[in-house]
Amino acid sequence: MELLLARCGWLIVVGGVAVLAAQPAVAGEQASAPRAASTKILMLGDSVTLGGMPNAVLEAIKGLSSDPSKGLTEHKIEWLTFNAGAGGETAEGGKGRIGALLGTEKPDIVTICYGLNEIWQKHSPQRFRDNMNGIIEIVQTHAYAARVVLITATPFDNSRHFLGKEKYVLDQGGLDFCLDAQFNGVTRQLANQRGLPLVDLHRYFKTDTDPMRYLVQDGVHLNAAGYTFAGSYIARCLLDWYKAEVLKDADAIRMRTTVLDRLAKLRVSTTDPNERERLLVALDEIWHTCPYLAEQAVIWHRMTYPAAASLSCRLTIVGCCSHHG
Repeated sequence: MELLLARCGWLIVVGGVAVLAAQPAVAGEQASAPRAASTKILMLGDSVTLGGMPNAVLEAIKGLSSDPSKGLTEHKIEWLTFNAGAGGETAEGGKGRIGALLGTEKPDIVTICYGLNEIWQKHSPQRFRDNMNGIIEIVQTHAYAARVVLITATPFDNSRHFLGKEKYVLDQGGLDFCLDAQFNGVTRQLANQRGLPLVDLHRYFKTDTDPMRYLVQDGVHLNAAGYTFAGSYIARCLLDWYKAEVLKDADAIRMRTTVLDRLAKLRVSTTDPNERERLLVALDEIWHTCPYLAEQAVIWHRMTYPAAASLSCRLTIVGCCSHHG
């Protein structure tokens, strides 16, 4: 039954469905929704989202929120997810669908995850930026405004994906390099510029000793273990952010303030190898302590991809639909 409900949209944790009306937000601001008896997450994205991400996230949220050590059991929140993924879609397609979805589903939170299909459909990073901005603005200015959370796209396996062996891709550092340096880079920048929470899912996958084991044979879609891995991290980021931003939990706010103070005191130096290594270690510590903060992700991105701005990633071959995300 739960699988059927996932494909139809609703996933219910306990009891019946209770929808809490949110207050309209001022343009460019996150909605200030009151504490809710239920919180509905609409997950917008491509076929990686469609293939099971909302269900994986819900299962992980159920586990984490029932753990007394996480400080959420007293709130008794009914968590709901809605699968708004679409196969082969880019952010441009999501921009065209999101208005109607907001009107019918009335979510409290909208997660946005794109980037995989932009590459094979030859979208430029600037076009991606414009479309992502468009989605965010539609959500934040809609009559039923929701909070926005950005998610970076999951990795490609260069050795298995049909574009991975193309010379023009190899000349630019590889397919996954282009995805993360260019398109995920845009997602990180937008989260930081707009003050939005970020789930840096690609970076999290790359912390695993063998991240490619989470992909199926096509080198882009996730297997069951991949969805479990991704869902657990998305859930952790969402709940940490939710405690600080929505529930106004004193401990969560204190932790965020401490981390931001530490981040502000860091001095960025990429010319001295010792300083660079020290900074990367500090950024990893900050990331693991408060994973939804986009500020540290942007600094990490600049250090990881110092020459990314000069890359065009002009992909000239369009693959068949069976290979996209």
